[in-house]
Amino acid sequence: MLSQLNWQPLVERQRHARLVMFYKIHYRLVSICIPLTSKFHLQPTRTENIFAYNIPSSSCDYHLQSFFPRTVQDWNTLPQEVVQLGTVEAFLRALLTI
Repeated sequence: MLSQLNWQPLVERQRHARLVMFYKIHYRLVSICIPLTSKFHLQPTRTENIFAYNIPSSSCDYHLQSFFPRTVQDWNTLPQEVVQLGTVEAFLRALLTI
């Protein structure tokens, strides 16, 4: 049914929704404070973009699977050109092509 409707799997749709919300938080399009620290890369590394954040550490699985730790892992690995896009719509289109 998913292929007939041309839908992505639920896991991918949830991931995209989390990343879009994080994009809005990062660029202050919504008034949610980020309880994270930036890594302050001057240039992208092999595995992270310049807007990478430190992943909060925790020994509890329920915390590691919560919004910020889970989304930061995905955000840090996005290509540099994707995280620098100027609009939410462009960011979402880029996510759909990755």
